[in-house]
Amino acid sequence: MTKRTSKDRWQPAWLALSVAVSLSLSACASAPPVSYQSTRGDIRAHDLASAEQTGAWLDDLQPVLESWIPDARTGRRFEVWRMADHEWPGPGILREQHPRYGLCLSESGQIRIRDQLTIPHMEEIARAPEWRLRTKAVLAHELVHGLLGDSWRGLPLVVEEGLADYLAARAVPELAGAERTTGALPLLLFATDEPVRVFATASAGGHVGAASATFIRPDPLPSPDAFLSVGTRTSQRWSHEAERAGRALGFTIVDRITQRGGIERLNELASAGCDSAEGITSLDALLDAAGIDTLDTNTFVRLARGLLDEPDAPRWLGLAFAEILDDAQEDLRQSLASAGVPETPATLRLELRAGTRISAGRFVVP
Repeated sequence: MTKRTSKDRWQPAWLALSVAVSLSLSACASAPPVSYQSTRGDIRAHDLASAEQTGAWLDDLQPVLESWIPDARTGRRFEVWRMADHEWPGPGILREQHPRYGLCLSESGQIRIRDQLTIPHMEEIARAPEWRLRTKAVLAHELVHGLLGDSWRGLPLVVEEGLADYLAARAVPELAGAERTTGALPLLLFATDEPVRVFATASAGGHVGAASATFIRPDPLPSPDAFLSVGTRTSQRWSHEAERAGRALGFTIVDRITQRGGIERLNELASAGCDSAEGITSLDALLDAAGIDTLDTNTFVRLARGLLDEPDAPRWLGLAFAEILDDAQEDLRQSLASAGVPETPATLRLELRAGTRISAGRFVVP
């Protein structure tokens, strides 16, 4: 007989998303010590290798993003600060704004990114070498904010964030599967008032080890309508947990609209929102363009399942919930030892469940 362990946590650190904010810098703001000029920007970093790498990323990403974005602010020169963990987020940033991994001061053209490789306890990087590119993906995300022209101002805030996530995933394809897969869990928080749970099992030799994690619904969690009625030029801020759910919603809407009509269709909607009396794209227009009839429980479960419908989704889920799988394997080892059975390779499985009854998918983890 095996035991079930339970852990209360929200998400692994690398699932946290960056926040773009418009702020005024202090006149005495101090940049990272090393300066480097690339073709398209002025780079500051904590060491020369990081500065040169960031400059190469900027020179690679900017022309690609400019070619994808209608009404892009082409040819803009950016100032990019790549900051070590102990420097983050730097001067001029208010504590309550607390960006996680990146920010874009869109009017001044300054971007700050937090160097993922300097963050303690980032075990996920060792588990998946692609995660060494996470800092590049954050830069791509913030570049999108800095490149959007005036016709994009009609987008709701979470949809602009979703657009930045969507294009960053395209620009750094090594992480594209992770961006889609990991958006499913926060999206499920809209489907039920109950917590979202992740169940892990490890089975071998007729024995099963089990573990689980509970993801608490943020209190309060704004309704989808509330998220989609807040414009990009607002000072509105939500808790980090609620923001992840809102951005998962924004990513899904962008994903569906661009699949149906391209990014040009999204720009048309944003431009129409700019010209409207409210100054923001209407909820009905966004849902209609995304092919979504209504935002109810069944819709959110279906949308989450759609994000998980990727060939490499099981691998990314395994990385996202590696600690839970480790606990299940430890539970299996104890069971095998008690029975005097030698250890053998285990079959690992994960299930995401909204509340007590709604399964969003069961996966065998490679």
